[in-house]
Amino acid sequence: LSELMERDELARLIDRALTVLPRPAHSLLIDRYVSDLSLEEIAARRGVREETATVQLHRSRLALKKVLTTPTFRKETVALGLMD
Repeated sequence: LSELMERDELARLIDRALTVLPRPAHSLLIDRYVSDLSLEEIAARRGVREETATVQLHRSRLALKKVLTTPTFRKETVALGLMD
């Protein structure tokens, strides 16, 4: 039960952090990790090469990490064990 509650808290934290990101980064992360689209599918949807989609995904993950380290999210991020 506590594991389910922790996952729910983590999902809420990530969801709130995603809303802070620019729309392209937000939608890219949703496509990859929620909709489980492949990089090939993401690239096709965006009309870019797969390598470009890979770089965009990497940058989107870095942006999410940066948001999670801001004062607004840091305490929760640490409490959930995502960082020290």
